[in-house]
Amino acid sequence: MSNPWGYFSKKTQKCYNVSVMKFTSLIYGAATGIKRFLYAKGIRKKELMPSFVISVGNISAGGTGKTAFVIDLCRMLAGKKRTAVVTRGYKGKTK
Repeated sequence: MSNPWGYFSKKTQKCYNVSVMKFTSLIYGAATGIKRFLYAKGIRKKELMPSFVISVGNISAGGTGKTAFVIDLCRMLAGKKRTAVVTRGYKGKTK
């Protein structure tokens, strides 16, 4: 891979990338720690749903087959239960 920044050595780029990743992981860790604290102290409360909820997702950006899995799951459950799909509406083309 060519040097995208041109004037920095690969070692400097690697050091920068690791620093950015460590910084963002610290922020993420702090945010999840605060969230856990708020639930533990009862400041945030769990919301109970009147029905079963199945959450499908992961930290992959895409291309892992989540949409196809959800479609198959809904078809499988359609004869037995009422189903609904809630999505954030990312760039998917499925309607």
